[in-house]
Amino acid sequence: MKSSKYFIASFVISIFLVGCSEESVTDQFEDANGKVPEKFIKTITTESYKNYEGDGLLTIEYNTDGSVSTVTDGTNRNIFVYEKQQLKTITGTGDNFLFKDAYNSPYSAFEKGDVVARDDNGNPSLIEFYEEEFDYDENAYVPVVYTLDIFYDSQPNPYYYTMEAGGLIEVMDNVKLSLNLGAQSTEVIQARLLFPVNNISQMIYKDGNGEIQYTIDANYVYDQDGYPTSATVTVDSIWDDEDVSYLVQYTYMGQ
Repeated sequence: MKSSKYFIASFVISIFLVGCSEESVTDQFEDANGKVPEKFIKTITTESYKNYEGDGLLTIEYNTDGSVSTVTDGTNRNIFVYEKQQLKTITGTGDNFLFKDAYNSPYSAFEKGDVVARDDNGNPSLIEFYEEEFDYDENAYVPVVYTLDIFYDSQPNPYYYTMEAGGLIEVMDNVKLSLNLGAQSTEVIQARLLFPVNNISQMIYKDGNGEIQYTIDANYVYDQDGYPTSATVTVDSIWDDEDVSYLVQYTYMGQ
């Protein structure tokens, strides 16, 4: 079982992905939010209130034409490669921050979970996924259905325009086409299936008996345009003796 330090930073930098319908991601976002001012994330800083576990800095750099050039966490670096102004591939070290690690968590909900319910805006509100638990009667590990409840603020997904600048929204809008993204194609499809148009405020993980294992709450401070400037993220886990809280701060291009 992973501890909170492995997924809390990813939770706050990842509210990227959730829902599959006939509408494109662009249409879903605009239907839910209307005309939203465009802002592009420059940095996301995560700082623990009690220790340095989970502290980090995510930096997004842009080309002169406004497209995303690199995303780095100070150790690993993703490089965005374009051809004729369209995203061709993402190279570099480490996992693809914008897809594979987007919902890094103690469970596999965002890797292989199924959306079974959505809210009125089309955001996934309930995900089912399988975990293995040891069955002493069977003397073996058996699959058990876990669930994840997701709740949202009314503000738009703050990563939408940053992802658009990286060519990722266009890729997801065309997910039914033959994508020339090699090994990334599976991640693209999963991202399309799990794209939220609003900002996640709470996630509740429950085991096969419906008992809560983790609760993650994010309380945001928003600017006049509805973009978060900071958030206090608290993780309540049955595996930890006390809650773990983090301060997350956002900056945008032009600041």
